[in-house]
Amino acid sequence: MINPLTERDYEIFIARCFGQSLGRIGLHHGISAERVRQIVAKCLRRLMKAERNWAAAERACARIQAECMAKRIEQWARIVEATKQDARLPVLIPPTFLTLDELDLPVRVSNILRNNGKETLEQICQITPNEFLRFRNAGRVSLRNLRDELDLINAPHNLGKAAEISSHTETEP
Repeated sequence: MINPLTERDYEIFIARCFGQSLGRIGLHHGISAERVRQIVAKCLRRLMKAERNWAAAERACARIQAECMAKRIEQWARIVEATKQDARLPVLIPPTFLTLDELDLPVRVSNILRNNGKETLEQICQITPNEFLRFRNAGRVSLRNLRDELDLINAPHNLGKAAEISSHTETEP
């Protein structure tokens, strides 16, 4: 990023930040105290604008990364569907090193898994329905959402089918 301040403005701004008086800074640079105040105010405005632009750029970059990740998951799901329809091709299993952030899970399900130390696809696929339902804030809908997402990418899991999930209304203490 290009520095939005000139060298002189930067020196004046830094001197003011270190507590030097407006008059003393003005004498050193050959300008009035009022002009020093104006330069400091201008520097603050420019820095705040640069910070807003930087934050906006970071948000845009994060959004683009999330869209790319979602497209990768979507492409994987399409490939899996194609291999399921063609009996000649082997059934593809997604890589187990995929992280929780790379999976397109609902926020609630992601938070439940993250809070219980399940960060990779391999760890998630080993969870049983009873184990998942014992997690704090986990319920049948969250379990169904997780199962559906894992089925979409053809990940082997122990979460059972839809009929089995409805029978797990009671959780063990």
